[in-house]
Amino acid sequence: MQNRNPFSWRKKQMARSIYVSVSIMIYVLSQVSISNAYPIFAQQGYENPRETTGRIVCANCHLANKPVEIEVPQAVLPDTVFEAIVRIPYDMQLKQVLANGKKGGLNVGAVLILPEGFELAPTDRISPELKEKIGNLSFQSYRPNKKNILVIGPVPGGNRGRGQIYPDGSKSNNTVYNATSAGVACFWLLALSCNRFVRSWNMGVRSLWTNWKSASCKSSLGCGWF
Repeated sequence: MQNRNPFSWRKKQMARSIYVSVSIMIYVLSQVSISNAYPIFAQQGYENPRETTGRIVCANCHLANKPVEIEVPQAVLPDTVFEAIVRIPYDMQLKQVLANGKKGGLNVGAVLILPEGFELAPTDRISPELKEKIGNLSFQSYRPNKKNILVIGPVPGGNRGRGQIYPDGSKSNNTVYNATSAGVACFWLLALSCNRFVRSWNMGVRSLWTNWKSASCKSSLGCGWF
């Protein structure tokens, strides 16, 4: 009588399926408003969003951070759909200055890096209950060959703060407000004028502007535009 390994079918299945499909569920502490997802810039500028030091490339432009909690199963079987729950605090009252000068919603999005071999579950594998939880969130792979790295939005990420520059080195709309005329003034000189000649503050500024009007200082430290 031939002995059969009752787990042989599982080994064959594991050989056929080397990845585990993942349904990523993003839960935030409040509802998320409609906004633009900025991780697309990371996709365009970086082949891999994680540097050799372990830091995610979002931190190159967004310097602030928020605590992030992630909840996943301790173990899963191959070819299994499961939830990865990420919790990030998010204040819906926060606004930013848009390109047109008006206040609007934050530009938010997230890059989620999973272990190699994991990828987003196809839509036909996601149950109606999970689809209802996912709502309007959008998911896509970071690269066709990096299916374990997901770009998600609109949802707040762990790195916060207005981006100072774009990946190509150009300024973001956080730093494009310059003077309409040439001229520069040093802050310490203005402060001295304010303390000693309070009554002639406006005149002092006007005189200072005239004296420095021929100067040019677009990016020097310690100077500010009018």
